[in-house]
Amino acid sequence: MAKRAKDINLRNQIEKIVRGYKPHIPAELALEAAKRICKSPFTEDILKAKKPIKFTQLKFKLFEAMTDPIEHIYHFQQQMVLEGDDEALLLHLQSKRRKDVTILFSTKQSTGESLKDYLRRFTEEMSTLEECDSHTASLAFRTWNKNA
Repeated sequence: MAKRAKDINLRNQIEKIVRGYKPHIPAELALEAAKRICKSPFTEDILKAKKPIKFTQLKFKLFEAMTDPIEHIYHFQQQMVLEGDDEALLLHLQSKRRKDVTILFSTKQSTGESLKDYLRRFTEEMSTLEECDSHTASLAFRTWNKNA
C-alpha cells in the first residue's frame, strides 16, 4: 500500500513538472534575451556613482534586423563590460563567444570586396565553428554573396 501511494505521489509530481514545461521557439528565446538585457549588469553602487569628468558613453550599433538578434545582444553585453587590463577576464569573454553556424549568416560581403577576399574571410569564420554542414554553409555564403 505504501509503495502504491509513493507511485501515485511520484506520478503527480511528474505531471506538475510536465504541465509547467513550455517548449521555446527561437522567437520566444530572442524575446527572453531582450527582456534580460533591459536589466543593468551593474550594482546599485556603480549605477549611483558619480561619472568621471572625461567619461564618454559607449556608442552602440543599432539592430538592423539583417543579422542574428542573439549575436547583436551578445555584442551589446560585451561592450557593457568595464574596460581594463584584466587578461583573464578578456580570455573568459572570448571563450564565451558563440561558435555556432549563425555567425556565418552575419558574415556579409562588403561593397567593393572581391569574391576571393569574401571567400577567404567566410572560410576563416567557418574554421572557428564547432560543427557546420556543407548545405548550411553554402546557404549562408549565398545569402550575403553579391555575385550569387
